[in-house]
Parts: sequence; structure tokens; C-alpha cells
Amino acid sequence: ATSYTITYHADGGAGATDGTYTIESTAITLPATLTKTGYTFAGWYDNAGLTGTAVTTIPTNSTGNKEFWAKWTAISYTITYHADGGTGATDDTYTIASAAITLPATPEKTGYTFGGWYDNVGLTGTAITTIPTNSTGNKEFWAKWTTAGGNTVETVAPDKLQIYPNPTADVVNIINATGAEVKVYNHIGILQHRTNESRIDLSAYPNGIYLLKIGRQTLKVVKK
Repeated sequence: ATSYTITYHADGGAGATDGTYTIESTAITLPATLTKTGYTFAGWYDNAGLTGTAVTTIPTNSTGNKEFWAKWTAISYTITYHADGGTGATDDTYTIASAAITLPATPEKTGYTFGGWYDNVGLTGTAITTIPTNSTGNKEFWAKWTTAGGNTVETVAPDKLQIYPNPTADVVNIINATGAEVKVYNHIGILQHRTNESRIDLSAYPNGIYLLKIGRQTLKVVKK
């Protein structure tokens, strides 16, 4: 029997290998688990324009060389801004195909000067100004604010702020933070709770490391 070719145009995807078949071959299922960074596989088409209906099999008794083109759908990722009371930054989405995105450069907060966006709640490392093209993954950014004098905002003096017990099984107490807003983040920086109380009950949360953010200070507490 004559042997025919099967050619896959995967457009940068992985998981499809060219092959052959004959009229006597059993029905052939086209590869269905292709992967491509930043995209979801959306089917094979028998034309480069990706028109018509997606093809999933080559039926038995088929003849002729076959060519198939992969269709891809760009994954939509989220951009979340933690502006800490500031205005001028709106959450958004992007894909790997998006042009480079410039983060909002002029958010405002009464009495403060914007000091840049950071990729962690502790505001450590280097300020981030753009999301480059070809990026992937959900993004979160935290705003840094400074006082008119140029100092990073502090709610209480570092040497006066204390927490106990640490580790804790349930409740943690904060000394010298009376009236200050306390934000509780998990170890990957997701906000869990916010309060103006100096007694924080962690009994409903899983065991692990939590960050208590008071003003521009961050304290680590371990729940066991």
C-alpha cells in the first residue's frame, strides 16, 4: 500500500511528531496535548488560515498526504496593584503576546510621594517599572510611599514594635501598634486580613509563616 505523510505545523508548540500512514491504517487520533508557553492548544486545522472545523482524526481508508496547523489561544494573566490607599492604578490583564506594559508611574496618595512598585509586600529588591513582552504568569505589585521629607512611612518606631508569642498556636499580640492598621499576609504575599486591633487571631488560618505589615514595617510570625 502507498505510504502517505502526516505533517504537523505546531507553530512553536511541542508534542507532535510527523508520521506516515496508509489506506490500511487504523484511524489515527491527532496529538491532543500540545504545549506552548503562554498559550492553550485550541485544535488542529487542515489549512494555514485555521478556518473551518478542527480536525481530531484521520479516518481509516483515508488517502493522500495530510498537513495540519495548530491553533493557539493566548492565556490571559492578571495584573494586581496593591496601592495601599493610593489612586491611579487599575488592575488589568495581559498575555504573552502583549506589548511591554509600563506600570502606572503617577499614582497619588495625600501627604505622600510615590516611591515605585515592588513585586513583594516587604518592598525589597529593585522597583519595577515594566512588564516586558513575552512575560507570563499573574503579576502583583505593591506601592511604596514616602513622606514629604523623603523617609519611608513608619507607623511606629522599629525598636518599639514587638510581637508575642512567636511562634503562636492561635493569637499573636502586637506591642506599641495601638490604633495602627495591621495587614496580615501569607508567605506568598496574599492579603489575608486587615485590622486596627493589636490582638490578631490566626486560629482559623493554616499553619505556616505570616507577615504582619504595620506602616512600612513587616514582621514575621510563625503559626504552629
